[in-house]
Amino acid sequence: MALCARCHEDRKLMAKHDVPVDMVASYRRSFHYKAIRFGGGGKRTAVCSDCHTAHIVLRPGDPRSTIAAANLTKTCGQAKCHAGAGRNFAVSGANHLDLRISQEPVLWFEEKFFLVLTGGTMLMLLVGIVLDVQRKFGWLALARRPLRALAGRLVGLRPALARSGRRGARLARRLLLD
Repeated sequence: MALCARCHEDRKLMAKHDVPVDMVASYRRSFHYKAIRFGGGGKRTAVCSDCHTAHIVLRPGDPRSTIAAANLTKTCGQAKCHAGAGRNFAVSGANHLDLRISQEPVLWFEEKFFLVLTGGTMLMLLVGIVLDVQRKFGWLALARRPLRALAGRLVGLRPALARSGRRGARLARRLLLD
């Protein structure tokens, strides 16, 4: 993968050949890369050359390409990869999901919906935990007493601050520290 990434991360070179520059970043978010990175897949995990081949590099639109729409099922369904993989599996775009999302707006909305749904669920669970702790231990009631006392002192401090000079400062200090 490092060999492929060296060129595919070069924005100038990819622009010169009209190739999307986010291929490597997109692959790094895929399950295959995570399996390599975190040790789950070892040598059985797909790298660039497993899908794109190393010697016959063709554009996805070329019918001879291993990543052409008509060939994806065969490419993904290799015995050493996902034997028996069907068409839906092959065209899911799981390897370069970022690129797939940028091409299809429905996927962008779906991703955002699930982010909001997940975040909202986590937030509601957190609120539930906080309310449960409050009910069991009553920490909000405990916090009210010192706040009321502080508020009372601040109200008593107002006339002292209105007076000028050292006498007003001494009175304010006595009200706060007593």
